[in-house]
Amino acid sequence: MTKKYEGPKPEEVLVQDLIALMEQGTTPWRKEWNAQSSVHLNFLNGHKYTGSNIILLEFGMCLRQDAVLPFWCGSAEARKHNLFPKKGSRSVRIIRPQLNKREEETDAGDKVEKTWMSFKVVPVFNVCDLQGDKLESLIQEAKDQYTSCSTQASDFQRINSAETFLNTWPVAINHYGDRAYYSVSSDHIVLPEFESFNSAEAYYSTRAHECIHSTGHHQRLKRDMSGNKSSQSYAFEELVAELGSVLLCNQLQISSNFSNHAAYLQSWIGMLQEKPNLLFQALSHSRKAVELITQTANEHSSVKEKELELV
Repeated sequence: MTKKYEGPKPEEVLVQDLIALMEQGTTPWRKEWNAQSSVHLNFLNGHKYTGSNIILLEFGMCLRQDAVLPFWCGSAEARKHNLFPKKGSRSVRIIRPQLNKREEETDAGDKVEKTWMSFKVVPVFNVCDLQGDKLESLIQEAKDQYTSCSTQASDFQRINSAETFLNTWPVAINHYGDRAYYSVSSDHIVLPEFESFNSAEAYYSTRAHECIHSTGHHQRLKRDMSGNKSSQSYAFEELVAELGSVLLCNQLQISSNFSNHAAYLQSWIGMLQEKPNLLFQALSHSRKAVELITQTANEHSSVKEKELELV
């Protein structure tokens, strides 16, 4: 008789690792982009990881000091190339969407097909965790592909693009004072004057964070924005905005490396220890927030292009 596994679930292990880094005072998804988009690739099939997995893979690189290349693959596909994880190496867990279908019977006796999306936690390994005769040649091939799919931009281009992109978001911004926040009741963002920030990237990454908050308004994505600063719902919304701003900064190729208050880290630790699944809910909300802001920017660009055609 096969003994039933009673250990932690894969998603619980992922959250435990994350909490361990937070307890060290580390925010594991923050990064300097150095004028280059952060692209994570499956180095065997060329797949470019997107959405929430960007954060999870950045987090995974923080867990291993010898990881310098953002190249990954699963153990099964690695074996097809005679590559194997080194003894003692640890995988990084990412999420893979999967479409589920089930046939149900209605009260009238009709059969209908119900579909829903769920996410499966799957392990991948960084190239630094692998060994095999073909590894170096496969890494070189991946480096060539990485160069072709990652984009270089000057500081001026990146900042100018971030300004243009964020200006399409319709929520009003007022510049005054020494605090950055989003007001739900009046639906507007408050930021200190641009000159108050240490750099242009600090300004735009802060602005991105507040824009993510504003997507939760009841006229947009309808997140729970009612909690006070000591509530779990407030901590959860801050985690959504934190993760969303990292995704948005990644897309805009600007640094997301500004310090979090220790209080936020402590509130997230307590929240995730109590309910580990909240991490995946926060990742889902943050991805939807970025998609909404990006959709708005794309629609604005399309309108501008049509106006130019009429000139």
